[in-house]
Amino acid sequence: MLASASYHVLGMINLRGLLFPVYDLQSRLGMGDHEHSSSSRILICEVSGHEIGVLVDRVSKVCLLSRAHLEQAPEQLLQNSEMLEAIYKDNQQFIHLLNLEKTLNLEPKRKEVG
Repeated sequence: MLASASYHVLGMINLRGLLFPVYDLQSRLGMGDHEHSSSSRILICEVSGHEIGVLVDRVSKVCLLSRAHLEQAPEQLLQNSEMLEAIYKDNQQFIHLLNLEKTLNLEPKRKEVG
């Protein structure tokens, strides 16, 4: 953990010369500390101008989602969480899409003047 960082920031990684803070998504969602395993992965994401790493339990597949299959999250779910952005529905599969900006409390990055 980094000094003065939120409890869900695990530290930094260096990927090809670039530094990324790594967030423990499980801890942030109140599901306890992440248990590292051979299937754990760090996803590199761009969120509000920030490049970050997000530690997850596993990745089963990576795919492009069609906006046509996105549905607004039901009101009942939104009352308890600002973190849920939408629900992806395709056939019998439902995938909850998180708003990482709100989930990780990231402010939009200001453009540097120079």
